[in-house]
Amino acid sequence: MSPDSGSLTLLVALVWFIVYWIFGGVFFAIVVASRFINLRKARFSCLFSIASGVLAYAAATTTLLTAQLPMRACAKVTKEGTDAFLSLLKCAPKAFFASGFLWFAVLVLIGAVAVLLSRAEKRPASH
Repeated sequence: MSPDSGSLTLLVALVWFIVYWIFGGVFFAIVVASRFINLRKARFSCLFSIASGVLAYAAATTTLLTAQLPMRACAKVTKEGTDAFLSLLKCAPKAFFASGFLWFAVLVLIGAVAVLLSRAEKRPASH
């Protein structure tokens, strides 16, 4: 990778965080609503946001590790002046999307645990 790969890691992590946070949040909103689960929303939101950030960074790191060889091979063909992120998408789309989807599956498992930890106690019916 380039000497500026730290900023590339953060950029890829930011992209995955936004994707994870939006699509994962919608996924769990549908799950919670369809199963009529009483949930402590603040606790779940906090746990899910932290998990999304950590796993987005893991996805970015995995992406850049698995994309090193395709990026080196592509760098010989790629013209100068290409942005690093666009170059990553052009040269190693399989590495980008495979690691993203892999870590999203992990996020779904962690999100399911967060739902279980964030369940609110059922209130007794008042008579």
